[in-house]
Amino acid sequence: MKLTKLFLITGFFCSSLFLFACQHEIKTIERPEKIVSKREIVYDTDTYVELAKLWKDYYEEFPSEDAYANWMYATRYADLSDYKSLLENGLKKYPANPTFLYLSAMTKHGFILISNDKTRFRK
Repeated sequence: MKLTKLFLITGFFCSSLFLFACQHEIKTIERPEKIVSKREIVYDTDTYVELAKLWKDYYEEFPSEDAYANWMYATRYADLSDYKSLLENGLKKYPANPTFLYLSAMTKHGFILISNDKTRFRK
């Protein structure tokens, strides 16, 4: 009888401890809208700032080349100052990604305006 009570108390304690330790906040993150060229869809700057935040959160939860590229595109269209560093980090992490290679070449040759540079679009 004593052994049964001890077993039940120990089992209850261990299961309670296990359940308490396994509790964590479940964060629901949905995949944001894909960022497409401004030739197709144009949003205001505030929308791109919000999309950049959503894509950053999504990338941190589900890292992938596609998520990083969308985060970078939204940052670029929002004209945020970390676009250039984001692009450089993307090239280091995903050196064969065609999106990063294309945008890097466009930036290098002056076709993309970077907000903290004094350069302008090439004509």
